[in-house]
Amino acid sequence: MKLLYPLSLLALFMSSTALAGTLSGTVLTGDGTPVAGAMVTVWNEARNRKETVYSDADGRYMLVTSFSGKLQLRARTPYFKDIVQPLELDADASHRVDFSVEKIASVAELSNTLTASAHAAMLPFADQATREAFISQGIFLHQQGNALTRMPRGEEQ
Repeated sequence: MKLLYPLSLLALFMSSTALAGTLSGTVLTGDGTPVAGAMVTVWNEARNRKETVYSDADGRYMLVTSFSGKLQLRARTPYFKDIVQPLELDADASHRVDFSVEKIASVAELSNTLTASAHAAMLPFADQATREAFISQGIFLHQQGNALTRMPRGEEQ
């Protein structure tokens, strides 16, 4: 009886990976330099789920996914433009996608890729207390805009 439990777990694991597709390739700059730590993300066909891996020191990535059908694969790394590649992947198939990323040339475009916290980190605060107040008010403000509070409301509300 003790043997059935581990075998059932093994069967479950094997059945969940049996229909897995594999996406692999490299992320390189235009001059062929490998990009370490690039995020490579695949979205399912419905575009409501995604899976992400990071490229290694040689710019290589491998993403094993249960997604199949019409997918989107994106490479993203700081200071370079995102690249989105549509593809079709059959269950239990392999597909190679190599990315050649292009450096962002415009200061405005670069600014638009940064998070709010990246911009806030560069602000020159007069002192630590002012910095902490700014951060706490920012957190408060963003709590006001969560999924629970963002709903259509009547004028009286």
